[in-house]
Order: sequence, then C-alpha cells, then structure tokens
Amino acid sequence: MNRRLVVFLQIALLLLMCVPAIAAANGISMELNKNAASIGESVTVTGKTAPTAWVPIKVVDEAQNIVLFEANKADDSGDYRIEFKVPAVASGTLTIVVGEGSNVTAKNLTVVTGAPIDTIAPTWPSGSTLNVSDVTRTGLTLEWGAAVDNVKVTGYRIYKAGTIIETVGASNRTYNVTGLSAGTTYTFKVEAKDATGNWSTTGPSTTVTTVKAGSGSGGGGARVDKTPTTPPETKVSKLISATTGGIISFEHLTVEIPAGVLPENAEVSAVKLTSNEANEVVPEGMRLKLCSDVYEITTTGNRDFGNQTITIKLSYDSSKIAVQEQPVMHYYDESAGKWVALETALVQENGKLYAITHVKHLTKFAVFSTIAIKVPDVNVVKLTIGQLSASINGKLYTLDVEPYIDTKAGRTLVPIRFISEALGAGVEWIPDARQVKITDAGKVLILTIGNRNVLVDGTQSTIDCTPEIVAKRTFLPLRFVSENLGAQVNYEDVTKEIVVTR
Repeated sequence: MNRRLVVFLQIALLLLMCVPAIAAANGISMELNKNAASIGESVTVTGKTAPTAWVPIKVVDEAQNIVLFEANKADDSGDYRIEFKVPAVASGTLTIVVGEGSNVTAKNLTVVTGAPIDTIAPTWPSGSTLNVSDVTRTGLTLEWGAAVDNVKVTGYRIYKAGTIIETVGASNRTYNVTGLSAGTTYTFKVEAKDATGNWSTTGPSTTVTTVKAGSGSGGGGARVDKTPTTPPETKVSKLISATTGGIISFEHLTVEIPAGVLPENAEVSAVKLTSNEANEVVPEGMRLKLCSDVYEITTTGNRDFGNQTITIKLSYDSSKIAVQEQPVMHYYDESAGKWVALETALVQENGKLYAITHVKHLTKFAVFSTIAIKVPDVNVVKLTIGQLSASINGKLYTLDVEPYIDTKAGRTLVPIRFISEALGAGVEWIPDARQVKITDAGKVLILTIGNRNVLVDGTQSTIDCTPEIVAKRTFLPLRFVSENLGAQVNYEDVTKEIVVTR
C-alpha cells in the first residue's frame, strides 16, 4: 500500500512540473517593471508569446473601464515590450491585461498620489534652426521652431554670446533683439525649458552681423562717409529636409514648410524683387495698392505640393491700406499674367503687422490693399497623441482622455464629441444600438461601437478601425470623421501634433 502511494505521488509531481511548461508554450507571460506608479509615470510591460504575434494591452480601472489600449508586435523569438504612461483619469488599482480571447494574463498596478519627478529635458528636432530677419544697425528678429518634451515645453531662453538676454513663454517663438552696435558680429542661441525646470543644451544657434553705419559727422559740418558699403542681400536659400520640414526667413518674409510636404530634400530660396523687377509684374494700376515688398519663392524640387500646404507670412505697411479696404495676400499667376487674391489672416507680432496665407505651390507673393471681402470662418483644432491638452482657434482646452493610435490599423482615435463640436457638427449617442450619430449641414454619419460598418447619408461603407469606448468616452477614427465633415487633417510626426482645419 505504501509503495502504491509513493508511485502516485511521483506521477502527481511530474504532472505539476509539466503543466506550467505546457501553459507557457501555448500562452502569454507578462512582467511589470514596477508594481506602483504615479499619474504620467512610464510603466514597461515585457513578456513572451508566440513569435511575431500582436500583443494587445488594456489598462482597466476599478470600475472596469478601459482607460488605455495599445498594441505591439512580438519579435521572432516571441519577446515583446510595451511602454505606457499612467493616464490622468486613473486612480486606485489598475489591472493590466495582455493578450486576447482565452490567451490572456493580468497583473495589478497601484496608482500612487503625487506626480513623478520629470528629469528629462526638452529636445530639438533634427534640422532645427534659429532664423534671423529684419537686420538693422541696432537690432534684428530671431525666430525658431518648437522644441519637444516628454511632458510639455513651457518656455524658451535666448542667449547672446553665451549670456541670457531674455526668457519667453512656450507660445512665443520670435524675439526682437535691440541695443546692438552697427557692423558688429553676434552669436545667438535658444534653449527650451519644461515645467520641472529642465533645460535643453543642444538648441539651435546662429551668427549674424548687423548693418554697418553708413554716415557720420564732426569738424563743424556734415561729413559724407566715403567708405564703400556692402549692398543689402536680396536672396536667401536654405536646404529643407523632406522628413522634418523647416522655416526660411528673409527680411519681412517667413515661409514655414511642414514635415512631409516636400517629396524629397530640396533647396528653397526667397528673393526680394527690386523696384524695376516688381514693376515688370505689377501693373501700373495696382502699384498704388501694393503695401509690401514683392518676393519670389522657388525650390530646386517640385514647386506644386498637391493637397499639402505651406504657410507664408509677410509683413505689410498699414499706412498704405485705403479706407474700407484690407491687406490681402496675392500670388502671381504666371500663365495668366495677373495677381490672384488668397484667403488671408492678419496678425500682429512684436509690434509688426503680418498677412498670413496657406498655399499649395510656389511663385511670387505680395500684399495689396483690397476691397474688404468676407472670408469664411475657419476652425483650427489641435490635439497631441498621448496628451490631454488641446486647442480650438488658439483657445486651450483639457480633454478627459488622451487621443491615441490604434497600432493595428495605424489610425488615430479621438474623443468624438470634442472634435465634432469643435468643427460645428452635432453629436448624438444612441445607447440601445451603441451608435454615434453625427450631423452636419444635412450630412449624417452613423458609427457603431466595435463595428467597422458605417453609414454615410444612408450608404454603407467599411472603415479599417472600429470605434471604441475608453474611460466612458467614445473614440472614433479622426481622419474618417473629419474628412467626411469637409475638414483637412495634418499630422506632425516629430511632435505627434494633429491639426484639423475646416
């Protein structure tokens, strides 16, 4: 009897040793790099599954709401790694679930109070430059692109010859330098700061020489300075990366080229036409209406950008604007030999007036005094992947849940009520059918949670990413909804910023 008991125990022990091995071979494992984390703190999930398999991860709160969803692909050995930040809506204990169907595993993560200390300084995108314009004997204007940060950039610091001369907020990316000496060479640099006080150290810099003094006095009367002066530059060129885009500035003109607009790296040039050159393209009857210099913008690549746009900002002389008229940017239609008005926005920066427009091609540009016309209202909505901050026409808002990317479909999902209402559309939730109904100027879109079939004005079509509910908010594919509402969507890879214009 004792011998039978020993044999039985040996068989049971062997089974216990084999069962975990079998489960590991057919299942999925998971490890967290920490058991507790603060809101905004990064958590890394690692484990093993089938080779090259997609690994979805869901973060579920105590009320069983999915507050975060991401996915990543395992490597050829079955190892996977997913990193996420604890969302702002989280509290208490979160359940981290990886896998799908019956092939899942889960672990708990405790959300602790208090934000983690941010020790990562802002960084600068590749190709960032510090541009100079409006150079005079005693001053100039500096302009730079945005730095990026793991949390948020909160300000910039401007240096002259290694000494801090000014600190500005994150929304200010231009600065007027004054009090310089004529004919003197200066080096300027800009660095970025985050909310914790971390400063970047690799910001863009530039070296520039102010305009030489052209006259002097003394000895009882005016004296003409016979020293030859260098003629002012009339052209500036810059190599622009197709991947990162860039900014080119020259005197009163700024051209901003977003990432992805150029099909390949190209040199972009801006030339200020002389008076004689301008007279050749500006008819005599329009010369009295001209209230800016005439600039020609060219490129070594294709000067037509399809559906993509670049931004042109040109300062103008307000004293030349006639009564009941307004400054309007125009482009020169070379085939028709005439100037064509563009939709123009007007802004004031650092005491100067600018006309701003968006164009899909390069040619000559100028600002003319034009009879006031009604320009349609334009809504500009900005969101950032993984961040709660958003804006509508420059006014800041805070979202309940961050926009995220469905990595399987490669689509961006956003809280639909915010984006639809920002574009002027109506949103209705139909609880029994778990559907979202969006109406706009007679157009009706109906999308169903978890279903790829959609209705557009009664016609069924299929999308490649299903609508989801995350943290009690309905998330829909941004590009599908926006473009069906007549909006344009642009995505900046470096900053992960989404800009929706309508």
